[in-house]
Amino acid sequence: MKKLLSLITLIFAFAQINAQTKLDFILENQTGDILYGMHVSSSTDSEWGSDIIPSSVLGDGDDVRITFSAVADETECEWDIKLDSGFSEDDFGVILGVDLCSVHRITVYKDEDGEYYFETE
Repeated sequence: MKKLLSLITLIFAFAQINAQTKLDFILENQTGDILYGMHVSSSTDSEWGSDIIPSSVLGDGDDVRITFSAVADETECEWDIKLDSGFSEDDFGVILGVDLCSVHRITVYKDEDGEYYFETE
């Protein structure tokens, strides 16, 4: 019985790992601001996609798992991120060329000049 339970646990863990695409990541907000939206697009694309934060906002100090839909192009690794930090169209920051194939966590910061930067794990 123990072996069967261990096997079932192992199968479930493997299924969970396979369910995550290689582009999924955790976004951590350390900007000092609330993020009202996040848009991700391929670095080769000229259009931003729709907001992909699963809740309406991401508070400072909070994190959220970002899951790409099944239509995401997993052969491309370089992605650009647009972070909306206000209600006006001009209140946003852009982070270019994030290699989502090699990261599982992105922590976003804002410097004293209001520019976004990030660290990855």
